Amino acid sequence: MKNGLFDQLETRLRRLFQQAGGAVDLALGRGDQPELDPTVLLAHIETEIESGLREESGRLIAPHLIELRYSYETWNALGSARREQLERELTASLLEYICNRRYRTAGPLQVTIGYDAFTRGVAVQASSGERRPESTRREVRISVVEQATGIRHDLQLASGAGPAGIGRNIANAIVIKNPTISNFHAALVLRETGRETGEIELADRGGANGTAINGVRLADAGRARVTDGDMLRFGSVVCRILIEEQS
Repeated sequence: MKNGLFDQLETRLRRLFQQAGGAVDLALGRGDQPELDPTVLLAHIETEIESGLREESGRLIAPHLIELRYSYETWNALGSARREQLERELTASLLEYICNRRYRTAGPLQVTIGYDAFTRGVAVQASSGERRPESTRREVRISVVEQATGIRHDLQLASGAGPAGIGRNIANAIVIKNPTISNFHAALVLRETGRETGEIELADRGGANGTAINGVRLADAGRARVTDGDMLRFGSVVCRILIEEQS
């Protein structure tokens, strides 16, 4: 009789813990999305930390600024409470990781979760906050002018800044209210690496009605260089891009 009661109690406790675990997974957005699983994220972040180590006065200095970037859709779906909880959990685990290896940092460990127009899944960046030399900084002023209405969208791209989104959603840098344009349709970015460093690219973000440059449609999620005076098409909206280098 006692064994039966103990068995029932054990079964109920096991179910309770399973339900609690499922609630935690749900709160953190885990489940079938490995890019939201703290265990998977920690492995990725630790690799970035190891690759960013530097030696100073005989001690190893680890990056202390950890940035995770998701697509806007994933970032928004998580919500602020879930993002904060995930940031806290990752910070605690990474502090233990750094202390166990006797690394030092140049500042307090900080984990932030943001979004990026070009991110699919999750992108992880670990740094120590080194500033780009002013001589290598580049700033470009851009105007995207809707040809049918004359509406002008002005923005500035800078080295090290994120991409500027284009779409119907107000989270974009350029908001175009047209039914043929997706919420997150395209984005402009200033290239910082490779032979194309300093060039401006337009990237398609999977908009249903496509993105084109001078009549040539980009592949889904494709990207290509744009220059001053190019004609851009987002859905059925045709725009001219004007580019002005800043001194």
